[in-house]
Amino acid sequence: MKDQDQQIDNPASISTSDNRPVEILALKPIKFKNIRYLGTLGNDWSLMDYNLSKLIAQNILYAAYHQPRSVAEIAKSLLVNQNLIENEIAFLEENGFMDKVKNNKYLTNILIHDLTKEIYEERHQIYTKCAQILCQTYIPRLTQVAEELMLNIDLPQSIIYIPHNDRNFLMWALVSLACCRKIEIPNLKHNLVAHYVHRNDGSDYLVTTDLEVNFKLSYDAQKYASFGEMYLSNKTLPYSIWQYNTYYDERSLNWNRDFQTNFDYLYDYMKNEDMKYIHTVETHDCASLAPISKRQIVKIAPKNKEATKYDNLYQNGLIIDEKVNLIILKIPFNDFLTKLPDISEDTFKLNQEISEQIYNISKTQYPPHLQELAQVFYQRSITSNDMKIRILEQLLRSGFIKPINNNQKKTVNMIMFCAK
Repeated sequence: MKDQDQQIDNPASISTSDNRPVEILALKPIKFKNIRYLGTLGNDWSLMDYNLSKLIAQNILYAAYHQPRSVAEIAKSLLVNQNLIENEIAFLEENGFMDKVKNNKYLTNILIHDLTKEIYEERHQIYTKCAQILCQTYIPRLTQVAEELMLNIDLPQSIIYIPHNDRNFLMWALVSLACCRKIEIPNLKHNLVAHYVHRNDGSDYLVTTDLEVNFKLSYDAQKYASFGEMYLSNKTLPYSIWQYNTYYDERSLNWNRDFQTNFDYLYDYMKNEDMKYIHTVETHDCASLAPISKRQIVKIAPKNKEATKYDNLYQNGLIIDEKVNLIILKIPFNDFLTKLPDISEDTFKLNQEISEQIYNISKTQYPPHLQELAQVFYQRSITSNDMKIRILEQLLRSGFIKPINNNQKKTVNMIMFCAK
């Protein structure tokens, strides 16, 4: 390619035909860290994730992030032959990660958090202060829910199973679920949904990512890089799974083909008749946590040594010592959410205040075509993973929740909801 024969006087950049500099990423390539998908993932999500995880794709996206670039300009930035990246660019454009704009140029359509050390440190102070306020005002209200659930836990009418009746294990789950679903401002989420991109596999989501940095921060940023919330509603069996993956657990962070199969097997495991296990409430009073009539005992059998289909349940820590190792609630997911306290008007005001602060100190780092998206993204700062993990961290420090053991790390912040 003749463009590659151009003399490079400044090894950090090359000028294009309109004299705009093109940064030479090949000399100092960037790398994504903590890629997040906000929205609904399709069947081919793993293919998308694979392509975004490739270093060549990441640097293509960054080359066209701050301003539109042609294929030739992107190739110059990466110091590669144009033919080598045309297919990569085509994939990224066809799947909504880049937009083709005028003059056959491309503009990246994902939110890359390319922030300075000073911005990271200032944001850390804002998030930490806000987490302290939420720990003092909202989180203690969850204790009443926990007490009601623990009240009749050993009785046949109980609607909950908790491994070893561990109240602390329950509090971890309640705090995390509330952080994900109740410390929320729905109308602001709708604003974000408007920016979701429809992908070829039928999914609709927004991609955000951080960049790996070469400076040291005063705090462990990776601790707050949670991989987030997951929710699976089974289409054939009456259960759903909710989980929140964090720095504190020890389990696979991604959905995979075995995930639903494992819980199908777990549901089957619990239907056996040899051992009393949990209680099915066929009907319940949706206005309270108290179950009412038509109760049926569900039992569980010890592991059949010849039944290898259960092996993954043991390997993944879903069953330990012949007992299920996660919280099970005999109430539908959405019904249970109504039992958790709503946020107050003061929390709405707190979110607005810190969202404006976070956006104002960060906005100069986002390109013009993504300024509106960045502002909408930060409108829900109290719902961010940065906030949720800081809440858990502070609750651990205060003793409101206590450290969990190795077995609990397999299923902490995981709940199975059985609808009937």
